[in-house]
Amino acid sequence: MRFLKGKFTAGLLIEWLFAGLFLAGGGALAWGIRSGVLFRSGPELANEPERIRVEQAGGRVLISVDPELISLSGITTQPVRLQPVARTASAPARLRFPPGGSVWLAAPLAGRVEAVSCAVGVEVPQGAPLLELAADAVARAKGELRAAVIEREAAARTYDRLLSLSKSQLVREQDLIDAHRALQEAEAAIQRGRAILAVWGVGEEEMRAVMGGEDSSGVVRVRSPMRAIVLELKVTRGEAVQEGAALVHLVSPWRLWAEIMVEEETAAEVRPGQPVTVRVEGVGDRAGGKVLFVSHQVDASNRKVRVFAELPNPDGRLRAEMFGTARIELEPARERRLVPVEAVQSVSGRSFVLVQTGEDSFELRPVIVGEEFGSDVEVLAGLKEGEAIAVKGAFLLFAEVARRGLLPGGSAKRGGGVGLRLSRSGGVALE
Repeated sequence: MRFLKGKFTAGLLIEWLFAGLFLAGGGALAWGIRSGVLFRSGPELANEPERIRVEQAGGRVLISVDPELISLSGITTQPVRLQPVARTASAPARLRFPPGGSVWLAAPLAGRVEAVSCAVGVEVPQGAPLLELAADAVARAKGELRAAVIEREAAARTYDRLLSLSKSQLVREQDLIDAHRALQEAEAAIQRGRAILAVWGVGEEEMRAVMGGEDSSGVVRVRSPMRAIVLELKVTRGEAVQEGAALVHLVSPWRLWAEIMVEEETAAEVRPGQPVTVRVEGVGDRAGGKVLFVSHQVDASNRKVRVFAELPNPDGRLRAEMFGTARIELEPARERRLVPVEAVQSVSGRSFVLVQTGEDSFELRPVIVGEEFGSDVEVLAGLKEGEAIAVKGAFLLFAEVARRGLLPGGSAKRGGGVGLRLSRSGGVALE
């Protein structure tokens, strides 16, 4: 690289600066500043060798570049790609348990913790016993239910006997009516007893044991209503508890909801059933989600709309209250022509690329661009699949074309210089 000499009092420092720019990948911009292509007028460059030649021919703008400059400034090309891409919308998301995915089990009645058969962090299946509570009220209720069963059996035998005798008119009708009433009352007593025990969490199998006289203990078992993980355990064996006291906190982490905050205009395109992928730092992408519903209310604080999506979590790596970025597929994947965003320059509302026509020659080509997909942008018109366009270092060539006033819709600055501004992609755009 030929260094500048005699132009700055701190010349050596300047040379180091430009060397650093080249090493950091900014060779094209550094060369443009050093050579004056970006800011020097035509007369100032009169004695410089013409390393970028620009001409108009038949309405086309053609650029020829010195091969040494292509290597020095790091100008690279990429072909126009045709690949399937879905149109998506990204928005911040918060993970949470769905309704019923996080539950506290409370004491069904006052009593004493007789046994604890679970531990924090342990997975329990649906219906698994977690605790045993002992209470005198339970023993009384079981005794009353067993007594009602015995009473019903006796009442049923009496009624059947009288019904048989009534066919021979050997029994009074009133006696038959009284026997039937006694049977009904015994049945009602059984239903009351079953209802009381059911409120306390006694299951059908345990109920049959009580009614059959196999279980008269004063113990009820607190069971898990679902497959779950024990998140918290509030009691220990022998501890007295009051009715309604918190006992165990269970969570089911294998299915989560993502609460997604989307812009108002995006919410109009979101529909139940659309695929959702959530990216969480440290976990990565988690696909397979589906939009459940879109809120009918706009958040007054940020003017965004809540979208709720269900997300599978079979390995349990996602956790409630994690934050991430959700990507909602608004339109299924289809073939699109894609080019890097940095290859496109916008001037006065029009977009241009530099199409490679030879080893060291390019053509300025107007294009119509669509939506951006990450670091790429869709080209709707103006390019064909496979055509090579300038990407890295393309700005140097755009700057030279603009300096000569040959950008359609643009104009050269006074004195032949070029104005600069930040582009929407975060780079530098021409004015």
